[in-house]
Amino acid sequence: MYDHDDEFHHCPQCQRRTRHRVSRGERKLADALWCQTCYHVHMRAQTEAASATARPPHRQADRAA
Repeated sequence: MYDHDDEFHHCPQCQRRTRHRVSRGERKLADALWCQTCYHVHMRAQTEAASATARPPHRQADRAA
């Protein structure tokens, strides 16, 4: 049997039915409840994009070395 605190939602990325334990605060903050697989792929893509924009531009001397 499932806990009463669990809620079922559909992942906006893959449309699979997912189960989440959601508190009232999280429900207000979360715009979408992703399944675990899609969430990790989404977060990895955001992290890589953020780190790519945070890197300083390469100098010509760095490229020659």
